[in-house]
Amino acid sequence: MVAGKAQDDAIRLLIVDDNHDVTQALSRALGGGNYQVETANDGLAAIERAVQFRPQVVLLDLMLPVLSGWDVARTLRRVPLFAGPRLIALSAFGSEQHRAASLAAGFEQHLLKPIGITKLKEILDHDPRSPSP
Repeated sequence: MVAGKAQDDAIRLLIVDDNHDVTQALSRALGGGNYQVETANDGLAAIERAVQFRPQVVLLDLMLPVLSGWDVARTLRRVPLFAGPRLIALSAFGSEQHRAASLAAGFEQHLLKPIGITKLKEILDHDPRSPSP
């Protein structure tokens, strides 16, 4: 067992970005311990992986091939199975218009790239929807 949570208790995290280097780097940095990580590199693959993997958190780029991150979020939110997972946008686009579009599509948070791993882990480990202890 890796330090942190047991594999059965690990947070299932789907990382979606069209940049393979980004998904690989985040997967290496977050995989094991508290997170069980899967990746996808386009919008359609993200939906397919989500159906198979049933993530608790989806870290999703907005500008993806095939389907945008906004389209993926709207699609996942229409499926009752995916009403609960946290959807977090991770994008280079941070205008108020982009943030508003993310919220309207069903994202809980809109984070701006680049983000440090320590900060990202803090955000992933703290679910703002959970009651405070």
